[in-house]
Amino acid sequence: MTGAGEFTQSDANLFFGNVNLTFYLIKPTSPVWLSVSGGGSVVSRSGAAYEGVTGTTDYGGLLGATIGFRLGSLLSFNISATDYIYGAQFEKDGYTTTEAGQNDILLGFGLGVPLGGKKKE
Repeated sequence: MTGAGEFTQSDANLFFGNVNLTFYLIKPTSPVWLSVSGGGSVVSRSGAAYEGVTGTTDYGGLLGATIGFRLGSLLSFNISATDYIYGAQFEKDGYTTTEAGQNDILLGFGLGVPLGGKKKE
């Protein structure tokens, strides 16, 4: 929204980064496996929509969970959800927003193939 009360559309870029620890509640060698994770996160915004805005990088924590399904001896399919938890506050042209708690949830899916290592008998 511009200062004149008009809405404009601009390009924006978002970067989500994390460092986390994963704990397997059900081991990944099972037909169906489950893991939970937690750690630190960084969320950064850029692009025309954030031109002249300060406070575009925030640090926080994250919580996640993944469920996986083995599809034979080598392939697995997984579905995950990760919640990036942080506080966001922006400033532009002398106006500062009130800090607000954010929960950005990223959903993902993927295929897993083991690399290296020996299969336990």
